[in-house]
Amino acid sequence: MRKCKIYKLAFVFILALFSLLACSNKEEENSKTIEDISFDDLSSLEETTIGNNSDVINIVSELAAGQIEKQIELTSNSLKIEYDLAKYSEEKEEAANYWYKEENQERNVRFNSAILFSLIPNLETVDVLFISEKDVSHTINRQELSNELEIDFQSWNKDTFNSIKEKISE
Repeated sequence: MRKCKIYKLAFVFILALFSLLACSNKEEENSKTIEDISFDDLSSLEETTIGNNSDVINIVSELAAGQIEKQIELTSNSLKIEYDLAKYSEEKEEAANYWYKEENQERNVRFNSAILFSLIPNLETVDVLFISEKDVSHTINRQELSNELEIDFQSWNKDTFNSIKEKISE
C-alpha cells in the first residue's frame, strides 16, 4: 500500500513538472516586442561600451526580436544585427508573421536603437537586416534619432526609457 502511494505521488510530481515545462516553452514561443520590454529588464545593463561584446549581445537579446536567431557584428562605433526571419518562420510561423510586416520591423528597430544608444555611449550607428525572401534593411543614426525623438541618449533612467517607449509607440 505504501509503495502505491509513493508511485502515485511520483506520478503527480512528474505530471506537474511536464505541465510547467509546457507552459514555460509556450511563453518563449513568441519573440518580444516593444510592449514586452520593461525598464527593469534592462536596468542592470547600463553603461556598456561597444568593446564589451558579451554585454552588447546580452542587451540585444533582451530587446524586441531578441529571441530570433541573429548574427551580431561590432565595429568601433557601430553595431550590425542580422535577424534570420526565414529560419525563425520555419520554427515559429505564427510569431514570425508579426516580423514580416515592415512597419513592425521599423518601429521595433527604432525602439531597439534608441535603447542601445542610451545604454552604449560610444555607439553611433545601428544597422539591422531582416533576412527572408525579401531582405529588409534599416540603418539608424544616433544623432538623427535623438533629434527626431527629442531625447538626449546621454542618460539612462526610467524617465528616458518611458520617453523612448512613448514616442516610438506614437
